[in-house]
Amino acid sequence: MDYNLRPFGAFFMKYFLIIFILFVFSSVLVDAQELQTSPLNFEFLKYREELLKNEKQKKEIIPAPFKYYFSDGINTSENFPLYFNLKDSGFVSPVKDQGSCGCCWAFATLGSLESSVMMRNSGVFDFSEENMKNCHGFLMSGCSSGNHHVSVAYLTRGSGPALESQEPYIPSDNLCTAHFQPQFLVTKSYDLPKDPLVIKNAIMENGGVYATIYWQQNFYNFTYKTYYYTGTNEVNHAVLVTGWDDNKVISGKTGAWIAKNSWGTGWGQNGYFYISYFDTKFLSAACVFPEFSAFKNGQTVYLHDTLGMVGSLGYGGNTAYGLVKLTAKETHSLTKVGTFINAQNTKISVEIYSGKNDESLVNRLAEINEQTCPYPGYYTFDLPVKVPINKGEDFYVKIKYITPGYNFPVPCEYKIADYSDPHISENTSWVSSSALYWERMGAPINGKMKDVCIRAYAEIDSSSTFNGLNIYPNPNQGIFTLEFDTKQEELISVELYDITGKIVYKRAFVKNLGQIIQRFNFSKLPKGVYIFSLKTSTTSIKRQLLIL
Repeated sequence: MDYNLRPFGAFFMKYFLIIFILFVFSSVLVDAQELQTSPLNFEFLKYREELLKNEKQKKEIIPAPFKYYFSDGINTSENFPLYFNLKDSGFVSPVKDQGSCGCCWAFATLGSLESSVMMRNSGVFDFSEENMKNCHGFLMSGCSSGNHHVSVAYLTRGSGPALESQEPYIPSDNLCTAHFQPQFLVTKSYDLPKDPLVIKNAIMENGGVYATIYWQQNFYNFTYKTYYYTGTNEVNHAVLVTGWDDNKVISGKTGAWIAKNSWGTGWGQNGYFYISYFDTKFLSAACVFPEFSAFKNGQTVYLHDTLGMVGSLGYGGNTAYGLVKLTAKETHSLTKVGTFINAQNTKISVEIYSGKNDESLVNRLAEINEQTCPYPGYYTFDLPVKVPINKGEDFYVKIKYITPGYNFPVPCEYKIADYSDPHISENTSWVSSSALYWERMGAPINGKMKDVCIRAYAEIDSSSTFNGLNIYPNPNQGIFTLEFDTKQEELISVELYDITGKIVYKRAFVKNLGQIIQRFNFSKLPKGVYIFSLKTSTTSIKRQLLIL
């Protein structure tokens, strides 16, 4: 019996064609969603309106143009003592006096960092509020107003901290004329929710906490050095929280925070005072610095966003991608990636590439698997292996952001009247809802004059005992020749890493003074980018290898 199967073939052909078209259309539709910028914070808009009406209404603390997103429910099961004060353990720097200059935010920020440095046994430092207030880079003058986001931008881009001895404090507006190598590089900051258990835990683990307060003298008890405000006015001052006393009674309510002010030792209790747990505006903003490192010669922070995050971008959902192109200024190795996080429990993953062809990224150099960020703030993430990069080479850093409950995942920098006016780079930033199609940001695109806040960190490798290190041909199909000269007899260790940091080859050998030629066969390894590492007891040199 003969059956005619042509109608069925035509039917299935049409069926698969329809499915294919729907798939392509859905992919395009996902990326066709309109890019949106997070709305300006209502408190900031209100502040700016008041500023236009009356210039004299300037506050020491200016509201940020954005608000971090905190989800409900924070699990902190620590048992805390009834009383605790960092001052008792010597983990707080001396009280200072800001005088008539409205830069309390700088004193509170650097007081927090000084405390954190002491708790990490990294020394006792007196940092320069003068340099921070003059060189923060925002539109506000140093003595008019600021906030801890201004401070974080200054600290994380490597502008400071400088030492007080390098630029002593002057309680007046001054221009930024002095630039110093920073003493430390701040690599993580947490913005904390107004949760007593979280704040207590942060104090005990990280040091003094930057905190905002609404200050009005009528609510201060000069006899008992206590403060308790129950109104709704916006915050106008910043102090450093150093501890607590659960048994302290203020206006009939039990429990108080202990704070260091910046009005000199003649004020309060040698510069300190108590704030009620029930104060309605205290801790409206709280920040701490859990990670930092001593700044080393040869360190570089690659970035476009000199002022850091002032807003965020999204496509109506809690997942989006950011991408930046950076160019190496020196021949050195990438060690970290940094970015701002705008929502609690954000998850991110990172990939670094050497090139971009239209919508496709090429030659993946490194990746960082999904990381969870417990609080909003600024974070850095160590690469699993250092990635060597040559002077003048471009590289691309891509980050996937998942921000539960918040629909503007990608942090960005842009111009905001009376707040920020950064230089916006050209053809260096992109965003996407799916990483299939990239939407270009930056100059000179009208409506998209924004930099994506993604950064990369690099260090120069230690001085080498090798001369003329060369690996060739590179790229190839896996057969490489290593050629170098040694200045002395060396125990040499060779390691090959994949982009996840996993060692896929390892060998050690001793070589005498003179020229060395070694041949390596990596042809059985999967195609891709690898990091070739050559080590001695004093030296580590890395090179990229591309197996075709």
